[in-house]
Amino acid sequence: MGNTHWSGPLLVGGGLADEAPISVLDPRSNYKVTVEQFNEDIPDIAGMETVGWAEAAINTPTAATVIATPESGYLLLNPGTKADAGTSLQRNLAPTAARVPSSHNILGPITSTATLMDNRELFFETRIGVSGTTAAWDAKAIFGWIVTDVAMMGSGDGVVALDTGGGIGFHIGENGVLSYFTQSTTVYNAVATTLDISTLGAANTIQWYTLGFRARWGDASAGEGVVDFYRDGSLIGTVADDMPMTSTQVYSVSYEMLTGAALVNDLYVDYIATGISRPGHTIP
Repeated sequence: MGNTHWSGPLLVGGGLADEAPISVLDPRSNYKVTVEQFNEDIPDIAGMETVGWAEAAINTPTAATVIATPESGYLLLNPGTKADAGTSLQRNLAPTAARVPSSHNILGPITSTATLMDNRELFFETRIGVSGTTAAWDAKAIFGWIVTDVAMMGSGDGVVALDTGGGIGFHIGENGVLSYFTQSTTVYNAVATTLDISTLGAANTIQWYTLGFRARWGDASAGEGVVDFYRDGSLIGTVADDMPMTSTQVYSVSYEMLTGAALVNDLYVDYIATGISRPGHTIP
């Protein structure tokens, strides 16, 4: 019998991992990979701060909660009982708790420079769930890899308003339409997708979506590069150039969830997977 050894790539799976070798998960690979699955108790917003999340109360919310339990297996963002208010989270602090709960295994924060991301790659994937006490959506949410910012959306209308430096990610407006976006400096560029969650499948039932992007820089200071966006393992769009991380600013994994007028919606985060190519390894 001849040699049956296969020397080609072993695929991790579809979506943004398509054509990536299984070695991407090896600590000796060309990528630093982190995965946070929220398997520990986080009892409240203060608990999130101990494991490195900066939290901001947007428009003085009433009874907003952020909680994770090993039984649920997800992070719950409940924006509370005041209209057009909620919580902003960015994983950009040094953890203050040395042990339980442990620091969340999430990339960043990273301070960019004009050359840090030259010919490098970064990816982000998250599985999020949405639900409501009625079968409708009128909240607003944003998440992704975003520059340090307190309020990433207008509290009243949910319009994205990122600080200079922007980021890459996803936005769900009060109309329920999912968009993906990039922002290099001050100009926000968004593309609406075909996903519309304005009418949820059923009240008090979580609908889950896996969303992610794979960003590859050329000349970082010029914002040159390409971003591929994915939903549930399928490519939904590609954006060229207008990349963030062009100068000295701090970026981190970020989420913000705000109520609408009806006060009916929650956001759930099952996991966050992030990765960045190692220093000295350039992308093909």
